[in-house]
Amino acid sequence: MSPEQATAGATHEIGPASDVYSLAAILYQLLTGRPPFQAETPLDTLSQLLDSDPLPPRLLNRNVPRELEGICMKCLDKEPARRYASARELGDELQRYLDGETIHASGVNLLDRMTHALRQSRHEEHFRGWRLGLMAFGFVIFLSHVAIYVLEGAWHDSLVTYFFTRGAMFAALLIMLWRFRHHSVLPTKSAERLIWVVWIGYLLALGASNAARSVFGHDQRESYASFAVLAGFGFLIMGGHVWGGGYVVGLVFMIAAPILAIYIDVAPLAFGALWAGALLAFGHHYWHRGRAAQANDSIATHRTT
Repeated sequence: MSPEQATAGATHEIGPASDVYSLAAILYQLLTGRPPFQAETPLDTLSQLLDSDPLPPRLLNRNVPRELEGICMKCLDKEPARRYASARELGDELQRYLDGETIHASGVNLLDRMTHALRQSRHEEHFRGWRLGLMAFGFVIFLSHVAIYVLEGAWHDSLVTYFFTRGAMFAALLIMLWRFRHHSVLPTKSAERLIWVVWIGYLLALGASNAARSVFGHDQRESYASFAVLAGFGFLIMGGHVWGGGYVVGLVFMIAAPILAIYIDVAPLAFGALWAGALLAFGHHYWHRGRAAQANDSIATHRTT
């Protein structure tokens, strides 16, 4: 069974590429002596199918040719569009392998694994509706930090500059969250719970850090470096849980942290821009995936009629 056959709401993705996946699952067992996913119970096996990638065959059987491994792993890609489009296309590729010709599938190496990790996208059916909300969040966060940057130069009252402005920002975000999730602000699906925990922990860490700096009388602008590290850590988790682009976003925050520590005068503005760019990237990703899903639905409807 292909991942799209086991995912609720992904029936529009079922097609010839699903059969290609099933053929490759048989090929995988012929090469390794075991199926791509194998657990103690059928439910655990389905969980692996949806959330994990199969081990490259050569890790289980060193005698498997690299070209055949590449063909098999291409067929077992979670994304139907990245597999061979039809059994005929797969057959042509296998024939090229048998004839000693260059195949189209790439081998499984470190670069391939990194590329695969960056392009992975999980739980799309839960987060696809967030695309406009994420972009709006980024806009509000950026405007709030622009306000902090301006107030720092015109008003030295930290209560107004930082705490009032941030309080207004969080209030606006909460209202927007209610607007985009009118049914419930709290997570309603298992895929959402980890994200809620990560970002609530991030906000609590920010509050504790701000409180500590206030007690010791430190410059609030110095906190943005540590904020960037915490945000980077959160986005790295997002990279593994929802979309691989989160790895890149997380690394950008980490790299920016020491720069924010050096240039503290513009740290609020730069930090707001980082957040705006991060949420814009996630929003654009889900916008693109949503349009692709709509296109697939239209094709499926056309075929049915």
